[in-house]
This record gives sequence, C-alpha cells and structure tokens, in this order.
Amino acid sequence: MEMNSTVTGYYRCTKDYVDECQQQGAMDVQYFHADFTDQRDEGFVAVIPEGRVWGAAGCVITPTGKVLWDVSREWDAYPERHSIFRQTDFPPVERTDERVAVLAKIGSSNYYHWMFDVLPRLHLLNLSGIEVDKYIVPHPLAPFQYETLSALGVNRDRLIEADSNLHLQASQLVVPALPYEAKWACEFVRESMLRQVEPTLQAMNRRLYISRAQCVGRTVLNEQEVIEALTPYGFTLVTPESMSVEEQVRAFAEAEIIVGPQGSAFTNAFFCKPQTQIIELMAPTFVITSTEKICSYLNLGYHRLMGTSQRNPSYQYSRWYWHGLDNIHVDVWKILHVLKRLRSDF
Repeated sequence: MEMNSTVTGYYRCTKDYVDECQQQGAMDVQYFHADFTDQRDEGFVAVIPEGRVWGAAGCVITPTGKVLWDVSREWDAYPERHSIFRQTDFPPVERTDERVAVLAKIGSSNYYHWMFDVLPRLHLLNLSGIEVDKYIVPHPLAPFQYETLSALGVNRDRLIEADSNLHLQASQLVVPALPYEAKWACEFVRESMLRQVEPTLQAMNRRLYISRAQCVGRTVLNEQEVIEALTPYGFTLVTPESMSVEEQVRAFAEAEIIVGPQGSAFTNAFFCKPQTQIIELMAPTFVITSTEKICSYLNLGYHRLMGTSQRNPSYQYSRWYWHGLDNIHVDVWKILHVLKRLRSDF
C-alpha cells in the first residue's frame, strides 16, 4: 500500500480496516482475536505494516491515512471530533524497521487509566505471541509507571516515550485493543501485581482512610473531623500519592475496610481480598461508577456515600471548569452508620 502522510478520515473499528485489507489481498495485515471465557469482553491485537503513530496519546493511523478510532479514542465520543482532524501541521514522519507496539492512550498519566487501560494491553500482546521490539508509552513517565512496567518485564531500554511531536512509522505497528474496564483487564493486573508482594503479605485486617489532601480536587473539606471519628476504631490515614505501587498493593491487600473520597487511588481495589468493604465518598456533581464495577468483579462490598459539593476555589476565576474538581463535605455520622451496619465493634 502507498503511504499517505496526511489524515483523511477514520475507521470506527480496527477490524473493519483489517477486513478491507484482506479482501483486497493484503494478507500481511494480521489480526489476533482474544476471547475471554465467561466474559462478554473481547480483545485483539492487530499488526499493521507501515502504520503510523501520532502524538502523546498514541493515535494510530493506517498507511492510507485513516485513524483507527477504537484504539485512538479521546474524551469526545465522536470520532469525527478527534483532535487530529484539527491538526494543520504534522511533525515529519520518522521511520523505524523495528516492530513497535502502542501502549499510550489519552489520560494514561493518571493512575487509574494506566492500571486499567494501558497495562492490560501487555496481556493481549502476551496472548497473541507476537514479539515486540519497542513499546510506545506516554512522556514523561512517572515513577509508578516505570515500577509497574518493570514488574511486568518491560525494561526502560525498550520504551519510546511519546510527546506531542511524535510521528512514527513502523515497518510493523502492533496495536492491542483498549480494554475499557473489562473484567479480564482487572484480573490480569491483580494477579500480576499481587504476585510481586505475596511472599511478604501479612494476614492483617487493616482499616484505611484514603486521603486526597495532596491532590487537586475532590478533597474532603471536613477531613480532620472524619479522621478524628475513625481513629478510635483503628483506622490509619494513607496518602497513596506518596507510596510506591508495591506499598499501595500491600496496603489494600491487607485491608478489611477502606474509606475515602472517589479518586484513582481506589483502582487499588484490584488487590483487595474478597469481602473487603469499601465506602466511597462522592460529590453528587461527579458520580463515577468505576470503583463499584471493580468491586462487582472481585466480590467486594461497595457502599457509596454522597456528600455535598463545593466548587474548587483554585479555579474560582477560570473560564474552564470540570466538576471532577469539586470538593466534598461529608456527614461523619453517615459514615459511622454504614460502618455500624458492617461491623459490630462500631
């Protein structure tokens, strides 16, 4: 196929592109299908000769200049609104003869999206048996990202860190599906990371309060009141942003009850033992069901407790605002009421 350095449209599904190529006799385009037993979610890995990758979010472009939208999705649900179609000047294309796999996606600097969207793509690559020379990841990588990649056997010297100037064409571009909160993705990350800490896990029933005091947004406005109410019942405060991934995995694996405001730290529910109880404090202006979904996958107890919202003062004069930044005021007695229903010692 002749390489087109521009972008002219999109395929909604990678499989549509693969089918079209194979109908035209281009049998060098490969497609591995992964069907996970007893799960509705599926996965795939496509190998696209002379495929391109653009930008920090790993937008995949066919040799004929079309975006593969299902593996290049942004926050907007409409493929025709992808930011690449507003791009007027592309960086020059660099070419490599190596086999390169795309891991980067939009939002992958966030702990939740990294653990639930990015790392599971390695599982699909492993299942496919396709050997890879390099992996495209976002730039810059945070310590937790290097730590998890190393735990999964991917060394730094095999990484291509993508920024906004990335425009790479590979002799074979390997593109795994995005899992989008699939159960198999949760199970893969759980098993992979627990394997690293199992020899040192303690048979404990820790009680944790998760603080977002170091985060921008969704902080608990009356957090000191909450901490003072929970401390007599054996709760300890943890700030996951200051911990290594290994420390976070161990803390959640040893816990019996976890309380805290909604945030990416609850991705660590992946590592809880069955019947662990999670009380998630939430602002009514920003309701997210991700933690509840993880709990349903792993037989954890889930309890959503709504507080009241307050606009984040740091953005008081900003024209742009996202309700995920709203802070939360919670009723301490409601927390204790839920805990009393769960444990007799409250």
